Amino acid sequence: MAEAQLVHAEVRAYETAAISLRKVHSACKKHGQEQEWKTYRATLRQANLRRPRLVQILDSLTGKPIVEL
Repeated sequence: MAEAQLVHAEVRAYETAAISLRKVHSACKKHGQEQEWKTYRATLRQANLRRPRLVQILDSLTGKPIVEL
């Protein structure tokens, strides 16, 4: 479902996809598949490097702050 939303190059689609991706991340974490999640997120990020807002949203899914103070 998330990948279908990412076909559309608009922020609203990215945010909708992020909702699904957060659920996928949660499920992977719950079932001990954190590495599979990291690989999947990295693959999506690499495939969409020309979409800076999408990359920013994908990076936010790590749960880490974007900037360390």
